[in-house]
Amino acid sequence: MSTRIFLSGGPAELSLIEPVRNVDRLDQKIKVAFGAGYEHFAYHGQNQSVGEENLPVYNWCGRTKIAE
Repeated sequence: MSTRIFLSGGPAELSLIEPVRNVDRLDQKIKVAFGAGYEHFAYHGQNQSVGEENLPVYNWCGRTKIAE
């Protein structure tokens, strides 16, 4: 069963990605493909109201480039 989460933080250009996502587990970092790399997000126990939902917040924690 998946859980809806909210992505937060990072460089300004990340405002172009959809901030609400589904994840299978809250105890793992996630990576989102963006440009020529991946944006990494982690959950640290915070929640935020988004519309009528109270979603876990995954905060941006770094970027890696896609290996060629």
